[in-house]
Amino acid sequence: MRLYYFCLVLFFAYNLPHANGSLPKIGSIDTCVFPKLVGNFEQIPKPSHISNILNTKFPFNETGFKYSGFINITEIGASISVGKIKVNNFLISDTRSSLNIRTVNGYQFNYYFSMGVGCGLDIYDLFTLAPVTLDARIATTEGKFSGLLVLNAGYSFLINRAYRDLGNDGFIINPSVGFRNYLSENIALVATLGYKMQQQQIHEYYYYPISGSGFRKAICLNVGLSF
Repeated sequence: MRLYYFCLVLFFAYNLPHANGSLPKIGSIDTCVFPKLVGNFEQIPKPSHISNILNTKFPFNETGFKYSGFINITEIGASISVGKIKVNNFLISDTRSSLNIRTVNGYQFNYYFSMGVGCGLDIYDLFTLAPVTLDARIATTEGKFSGLLVLNAGYSFLINRAYRDLGNDGFIINPSVGFRNYLSENIALVATLGYKMQQQQIHEYYYYPISGSGFRKAICLNVGLSF
């Protein structure tokens, strides 16, 4: 008997809505607890803000360029020594220049800030250093073109040298300014001009031996791509 009444209720629930050719309404959206009465759910209106969220492309936001994610920056450049190296109150001339190759792997947190670890080679005429640095970058604006403030600091390791007492390990710091210009959604051209200070052990002989630690100072120009 209970089964009979249950089936009767289902019968009227299915057929009564069709008596006047309409579906029951809740609010302003045609709906029913039975999917068969509704038909195509895609016809049900969606709030506009939900549609906007579903159509958003991450990790890109409304400007169309990379907003966040893992990042690689590969650069090539040159450094030209300026000034003199001060060692034990003596000033020693320094005219060496270097070819610089560097790659940075890290994370871009948003349009404005990224941080990573960089490694590369500073190739001088008679010795080669391999700097390993922490690289932090701040963009001044979002969008296609932006200014850049860059700071990388770390330690340089001696790879080879032509003869003893030439070149050595030491700390390095390199602040610089530049720009970032997106070429596509996530590839950007980057260029920086900076002032590099590289710690250097000096062993020279003028009228008497001079030995100690000082900082080689150089103007450096780097150009590369950010992925």
